Amino acid sequence: CSAAAGYEVHTIVSDFGQGLEGWRAETAVGQEVPLSWAEGEIFLEQGKQEAVDFLAPESFLHDQRLSYGQQLLVLFRTQDDTSSTPPFPIWLVLEGDDGLVVSARPSSVEGAVNGTPHEEYMVTFRLHETEGKMQPTLSSFQFQRLLSNLTELRIRIESSNKLV
Repeated sequence: CSAAAGYEVHTIVSDFGQGLEGWRAETAVGQEVPLSWAEGEIFLEQGKQEAVDFLAPESFLHDQRLSYGQQLLVLFRTQDDTSSTPPFPIWLVLEGDDGLVVSARPSSVEGAVNGTPHEEYMVTFRLHETEGKMQPTLSSFQFQRLLSNLTELRIRIESSNKLV
């Protein structure tokens, strides 16, 4: 795949090589959840938490229309699990400047049992209105309007007691 004439590829990446890179975490009721950083990873400092939202930094917000149809890839690690699917439900939650909020399930999840106490999961969301059981259902125009001024991008994990 390559960029068409007159266009260029612009990739937004958080590899946590320099710290938290603006990412935050909070509970469903808005209480901040402390995050720690070490060796290119962020992790929760506390044990069992029923639901945690990871909030994306500014670089993932505002006019993201060029992300329409593209993939958002997230790599998670969990502790002490040998399943090929994450032991927790995960959602992508997008909010626009007009208050419209949509959520989507992943397009795909690939698990890797790597023989360590930390098992990895590559979670893929496709930024398209027909993917991932989008709730509520939006038209193409509505979804692209949402992406035109994205005010929040959250990765919601319903149960994070094993999340690294």
